[in-house]
Amino acid sequence: MLDYIRSNTQSFGVKLAFGLIILVFVFWGVGSLTDKNVGNVVAMINTDPLLLKDFETAYRNAEESAIRQRPGITREQLKKEGLGRRVLQDLVVQILLDQEARRNGIGVSDVELRQAVGRIQAFQKKDGTFDPEAYQNILTAQRTTPAQYESELRTSMLRQKIFSWVVASAWSSPDRPRELFNFIREKRKVDYVFHPASDFAQDYVPTDADISAYYDAHINDFAIPLRGEVEYLAVGPDLLVRPEDIPDEDVQKRYESHPEQYTEKEQVKASHILLPLSQDADEQTVNQAMATMKVFRGQSLHQDFASLADKYNPKDASGPGGELGWIPRGVTVPAFEEAAFALEPGEVSEIVRTPFGLHLIKVTEKKPEALKPLGEVEKEIRATLALERGEAMLHDVLDSLIEDAILGKPLAASAERHRLEVGKTELATQEQLAEALGISPADAATILSLRDGAVSDAVIEGKGRYLIVKMVQRIAPTSKSLSEVRGEIADRLKQEKGLLAAMEKAGAEAKELSGDGREAQEARLTPKESGPVERGGALPGFLQNDGLVKAIFEADERQWLPGPTAVVSETAGPGAILCRIAAIVPPDDKEWETLGTLLANISNRERVDGYFQVFVQDMLSRAKVEIVNADVIERNI
Repeated sequence: MLDYIRSNTQSFGVKLAFGLIILVFVFWGVGSLTDKNVGNVVAMINTDPLLLKDFETAYRNAEESAIRQRPGITREQLKKEGLGRRVLQDLVVQILLDQEARRNGIGVSDVELRQAVGRIQAFQKKDGTFDPEAYQNILTAQRTTPAQYESELRTSMLRQKIFSWVVASAWSSPDRPRELFNFIREKRKVDYVFHPASDFAQDYVPTDADISAYYDAHINDFAIPLRGEVEYLAVGPDLLVRPEDIPDEDVQKRYESHPEQYTEKEQVKASHILLPLSQDADEQTVNQAMATMKVFRGQSLHQDFASLADKYNPKDASGPGGELGWIPRGVTVPAFEEAAFALEPGEVSEIVRTPFGLHLIKVTEKKPEALKPLGEVEKEIRATLALERGEAMLHDVLDSLIEDAILGKPLAASAERHRLEVGKTELATQEQLAEALGISPADAATILSLRDGAVSDAVIEGKGRYLIVKMVQRIAPTSKSLSEVRGEIADRLKQEKGLLAAMEKAGAEAKELSGDGREAQEARLTPKESGPVERGGALPGFLQNDGLVKAIFEADERQWLPGPTAVVSETAGPGAILCRIAAIVPPDDKEWETLGTLLANISNRERVDGYFQVFVQDMLSRAKVEIVNADVIERNI
């Protein structure tokens, strides 16, 4: 609960900004770093000390958070991963920001703090007023005091104020979103000539000497890496407690004690007629659109609304007849919601303007807010309670499984005790093992280092699972014999020979296309026309080739690319291609109307975050950071 509360006191911008800080913080390169070995001070940041007690508190919090997120990891592992340095990084930046706040008279008053606490939903009564009893109970359950919590909240609010103060003057060009849209959504049509490699290698037969030489030169291509067959126990909260294990009385209790979670919001069943209109449309365009919608509204009062919606709505603006289905409160833009929920069934709204354009809204049905029947939410409640109880058991179960592994107990016995199942892989390489178990390549390598019959003495983290792994058998690395790969090598040599000849032919044609007889050469080659190519996409009919697509978008219209490119056709295989830009296809204005607001927000976010990052880099470059007690940071204590 406390993590939830804390998360509601920090904006996305602050979180992202602090993520950027970690990226730009060159830890051992800030200021002058010396070790003075003073007992109660860890570091000096300009003139402010970082006290040992503050560092230890932050380290313990970071350590506990890491262990919650990665059950089974040991404190020693966190030490080796440099947790102490990461904690110091965060604290140094916090202190520097506090110094900037003091220098510029930025602070958080007691009134602001009280208002912020009162706005947190977890501390409110049903009527939205502050509940002192709930506040105290929640903090007590999280083993913290109001003073500690309010200190953390005040710090978080101060960070938000500093962020807002720094980026207040950040400016983003109003033309930037459209420029970004034009760049991303521009397409190219291409004329091309393709020569398949297979056309040039039909009569080529590799000799035994060629095949043998290729095998010797590419022996690593035919290596069979280390492989292992493993058994494993997968552990996760959802595997430890099953929904059907939850007693009926517990389901009833959760339902009665949390009615707000199972209450269906007020809803309207609505349809609309939409006339798209850009938010930055000029006055004349707006007036014309309003006049058109007034005509539509007059028709809607005397004609079938659904027929008019089908007639006037743009493609994908709604379902048949303008249907939007059931709309709960809080899921659509404010202007649309306010108008729709003010209507009675059968009524048509006045003209409503939103970021999408102008709307006429008709409501056909309404549903008041209502508590869902227990039978409707029982499955959800059981799943929630099972997951919560599984999470509570997870640490103890993992500790038990690790102890069993150290004592050499069979996986099957451990699995039976906790109602888990033993899984097993086929013989697998490091890459295959990582894929099969959903783990990192580094963890797969660790597993493959186990001797036959050995069980991992640490938990391995997978995708939503934690694994205890036993090595059944390891097969040492080897290579395929020449006789096994002779046919494969012959095919490779033919393909290489054919591709080389295809590239030579296409290269000769490219020279002719750059000379005086270009038009005659183009007519003789009879290029084919491709479908539209998207930036970052692929030439239709061919596999992805980033270099070719990049060249296509850098070339001018009607221009041939300067030389051939080796590509792979989806139907004819490898070959050489010559390309000319047949046409530049501008973006669709209707798509801009849909994406314009989103891209404007992205552009502004990039500008603001970049502005803050520059500020932090400048602040760090001017800071003097002296390490006073490196042993505390490195945990050599």
